[in-house]
Amino acid sequence: MSLTDFKILSCLHCAQLYENAGNVSLSINEEDYYSDGYVSSVSYLKIRSIVKCVNPASGKIFDIDDAKEAPKMGLDELFEPKWVNIFRLGGYEMEAEDLEAALTSEYCKTVENEKKVRTFLLWKYNNSIRKAVELEFSPEVKHKALANAERLIALMDELSIVQDYIFKAELYRECGNFDACVNLLLAIKNESGKERVIKEKIFSAAKMKYASVFCMYYFVIKKEYKCTNCKDEVILFDLDKMKTDYGFKHFYCKTENKIVNAASLVLNPYHVYFNMPKDEYLSTLNCTDKYIPKEKMVCNACNSEDLVLFNMDEEKCIECGLGNYVPVKWFNDVP
Repeated sequence: MSLTDFKILSCLHCAQLYENAGNVSLSINEEDYYSDGYVSSVSYLKIRSIVKCVNPASGKIFDIDDAKEAPKMGLDELFEPKWVNIFRLGGYEMEAEDLEAALTSEYCKTVENEKKVRTFLLWKYNNSIRKAVELEFSPEVKHKALANAERLIALMDELSIVQDYIFKAELYRECGNFDACVNLLLAIKNESGKERVIKEKIFSAAKMKYASVFCMYYFVIKKEYKCTNCKDEVILFDLDKMKTDYGFKHFYCKTENKIVNAASLVLNPYHVYFNMPKDEYLSTLNCTDKYIPKEKMVCNACNSEDLVLFNMDEEKCIECGLGNYVPVKWFNDVP
């Protein structure tokens, strides 16, 4: 189900009109939330809060929220240029080049506006990774992205709400300053349940020294273990917090001599949809066992099949063979 929001707005600096309409989905299942705060949705026509005026004579930037709603059009105005040349904002996003140029404009004279533009610029830079166009930034984009994130960190000198702490911690992580990210997340108190999950996932990524943006839905919260004897550290999936049918477990890989995560069930949607009769698929929600084969355990580091099930609560340390692995409590307020 979706709702339609429709308004005709006027540019703050000229007579250019904008149609601000978009289908707003009521289903959060169609949205992807990312660690940098970006939300991607198939059914939501993204309407950003700032616009670069499309009128060549203006070209200035303004906030959509500040734009005035245009008077209703009369029939005698139907073919006037201002109505014929109306610009539709559905799906509109400022390009990175325009956002970079905006940083030196009058609009960014205030700290709040500069933070807003730099946040949109952060999302633009991260889109190359978010959309799987590239696995990492090109050297030129990496330099720009790092400088932009560092400036955002400097602008966020006052943190008042939990979202501010989380966002600044994410900026530290994307800059590779993992210790600062961890310390800032540890300072957060009394967060909501949703904020708690976001905090734990960003914390997990920082502990793994992972600096790229990631989708919150697919990123698994980690759990750290430390040997009571030699202090060997292991960070693995937190199996208690994994909501998945993949059947992940901890294994000891003899080839790599390390503890890894492996899935006992590999999901192949194409295999399911291609082989399953349509009426059977629609009649049951638990049909994967019949159409998805149980595959061999494979190490996610070296693809070796020489794996042994490893119970972190019972097995001895693989390094010294003397101590036991005990979980490291990341947050003092964990229930």
